[in-house]
Amino acid sequence: MTDCDATINLYDVSSSLQAFIRVKDGKNYARKIKQVGNKLNVAVEDNLLRIHRKVYADCENEDFTAMTSNILVNAEDSSFFYVIEKNAGYTGCKREKNQNNNTSAVRGIHVDVQNERIDYFKAKVIPGVKMTIVSATLNEELYKRFCKGREIHMLEVPAAEYRGRLIQYTTHSMSRSNMQEIGYDQIRKCVEDIVREPVKNVITFKMYTANAGIYYGKTEGYNEYKGKDLVVIGTPHNVPFVYRLIGAYLGYDAEDKLSVQFTENRYYSFKFMTFKDENMRNLQFYFIESELEQAIGRARLLRYDCSVYLFLNFPCRQANIIQDEYLPDNIF
Repeated sequence: MTDCDATINLYDVSSSLQAFIRVKDGKNYARKIKQVGNKLNVAVEDNLLRIHRKVYADCENEDFTAMTSNILVNAEDSSFFYVIEKNAGYTGCKREKNQNNNTSAVRGIHVDVQNERIDYFKAKVIPGVKMTIVSATLNEELYKRFCKGREIHMLEVPAAEYRGRLIQYTTHSMSRSNMQEIGYDQIRKCVEDIVREPVKNVITFKMYTANAGIYYGKTEGYNEYKGKDLVVIGTPHNVPFVYRLIGAYLGYDAEDKLSVQFTENRYYSFKFMTFKDENMRNLQFYFIESELEQAIGRARLLRYDCSVYLFLNFPCRQANIIQDEYLPDNIF
């Protein structure tokens, strides 16, 4: 539905701004780039701007904002089709029109001044033809919001019972920060005590599986764990601005804040770090559940008598939920 994992470094904004000035002013480029550098208080070396964090963090520097906005909107030969707002740390999106004046993709950006980067997403345009979409995690409400003005019919097939076993331990959140606090080596040792054998097949965050071919964010279409026992560790939260950018495009309350609260999905009631707004919560759960279903699906439990062990606090359908403590007290 979206491309949400792209990143632009602020130095690349500088390069695109230069390209824009070069196209616009041509022969006067050298003089113009010096004028821009003086106005923005940015060093010019070899006719190149040196834009850095301090300059971008100046929220009152509207000249810089206007120029970067122009380049991001008009640079057809670059990746910058996204509108920069003047407030550092801003998250927002803007609907755009195509040449036929029809609403097409959305341009959305999140400015991370501290890390000198711009994260953005661009909603995919679904062709205006009859389509059949087959998905294990399709969310009817989200598709209706995303495909505004289109007629949607959803046929839900009841979930087939697993032949294998899905066993989930939910005592700990196993978010990235939680796992970093506990330590991955300690977690893995405790997991092996439960599984009663060395853990060979693991899906978790990329930072802990540098040499593995499958990890959160890269779980679709792989068969190497087919019919094998599998361990899935970690709740695959996205950074909040991803939900907010997409939520803004869908017309939700994108300014809603995350907090720990008792909530529910279609199967369970549970305690979770989530949004108070129901629409934003539904969006968040869609992304988390989709990633988890893909991870679980690598073992092909529908066809094989094997076991998948989950260590995370988002309850999954058909899971045998175990709320026992599995980490020793002395690690906290």
